[in-house]
Amino acid sequence: MSISVNEKPRVLIIDDDHYMLQLQKTRLMGHYEVIVANSIEVAIDICQQPFDIILMNIDIPEKHGKETAQAIRELISSNVNASVIGLTDYFDESIRTGCLKAGMNDVFLKPVPRTTLKKYVM
Repeated sequence: MSISVNEKPRVLIIDDDHYMLQLQKTRLMGHYEVIVANSIEVAIDICQQPFDIILMNIDIPEKHGKETAQAIRELISSNVNASVIGLTDYFDESIRTGCLKAGMNDVFLKPVPRTTLKKYVM
C-alpha cells in the first residue's frame, strides 16, 4: 500500500485488553488512521481491508499470536506491504524469533512508541 501526501497510514490494533487498546489508539490518533479489534475473530474480518501496519497482542487467549499472524498473512497476501508487529508484556529473544518465523516483521513491548512505527510504513 502506497501512502499519498494527504493520507494517514492505516493501523489495525488487535488486543483483548480494553485499556491497552484505548491507550494505543489514543497515542496513535492524529498521526495514523486507527482501527481497533478486541478479538481475533473481529480482526480476521477487518484484515480484509488494506492496512499499512497491524499491531497485535501476541498473548490473546483465543489463539496465540504466532497462529494469528500466520492467518493474517494468508488473508493479506494481496496486501504484502502491510507490516505485522507483535506486542507483548514480556519479551525475550525466543519470543521474537518465534514471531518472526510466524510472519511478523518485529515484536515490541507494549505500548509501542509512535515514532517506532514510522519505519514500518511503506
